[in-house]
Amino acid sequence: MEDILISIIIPAHNAASTLGHLINSVQPKSLKKIEILIIENGSQDNTFEIAQKLSKQYSCIKVIQSEMGVSAARNKGLKNAMGKWIAFADADDMFLPGAISTLAEHTNADLTLFSYESGKKNKCIDTFGQSCFKDKECEIARVRMLENPTLYMPVWSKLFSADIIQRNNLQFDTRLSFSEDSDFTMRYTKYCKSIVFSNTKIYRYDLNTSSVMRSFDGKKAEKYLEAMKISLKKIKDESDSIKHAFMKYILMHLNIIMIREVFSVNNPLKYNDKIILMKKLVNEDLFSMAISKVNFCECNSLRMLPIFLLKLKLYSFAAIIFRCKAVINLKEESKSII
Repeated sequence: MEDILISIIIPAHNAASTLGHLINSVQPKSLKKIEILIIENGSQDNTFEIAQKLSKQYSCIKVIQSEMGVSAARNKGLKNAMGKWIAFADADDMFLPGAISTLAEHTNADLTLFSYESGKKNKCIDTFGQSCFKDKECEIARVRMLENPTLYMPVWSKLFSADIIQRNNLQFDTRLSFSEDSDFTMRYTKYCKSIVFSNTKIYRYDLNTSSVMRSFDGKKAEKYLEAMKISLKKIKDESDSIKHAFMKYILMHLNIIMIREVFSVNNPLKYNDKIILMKKLVNEDLFSMAISKVNFCECNSLRMLPIFLLKLKLYSFAAIIFRCKAVINLKEESKSII
């Protein structure tokens, strides 16, 4: 039996309308030494039947069922993966032409991060002066990743070493409803001796405004807060640089909560009540600590501007920024899916 080079793990929950498009983007007829693991988890549509049909059409596809939840599905995929390298994809996204060949050409680093498309925007990985970080330099890369989690921390558009995952018994934390992929990436990078950043685009991330991440449900703030608390406990033995970067990681998630939840256009609360809710959240011990730990001089970018205002307790001005960003995001995402 030929050794498998790369295992592509795809959690599939109610993905009947998109799964085939993702598989076609992989171009499975041309694959060699690649396996695709579709992990169906608790779908209420015919995702499982479609996955089975695809597996009969392409010998490189394996269909496995798991308990409901993206973390449970990915863990099931890791348990069954035969590849030396691991790539993840979401069932409503797509690989770009030539992506699999690019993955196969980048098996020299413990972790490789690739650029990607998000809606109509190109998300180019910032190599900040160099593309490869080795040994002690990896901490520089890890700090940058934690400080900008939405760009660097998702598990898709990356290539992971199966050996590192297995040796360190790394799994996705099933307690987390949000940021489970960022939590996994954070813990994985702790064991990396080499991290490579590539400007080659291999992936298209779908801006689905009806997705759990992007739709208002009134529960995200609590779930994000719990996720941050769980992840914070996992960095107790990390360096001061990583611990400080994690404060910014928390604050970036605070931004997400404000934009996606508190000041969401779909939040029925009145504007003044949204400001009251914002004040309540920023005074939570975790967020209050992160705000106090970050210096004013570190708030010199647009995404850190509301944090600067929150440090000064200029809540009304911070609210204006969050509200504007929420409106802009909704418009951009609506255009991207037309």
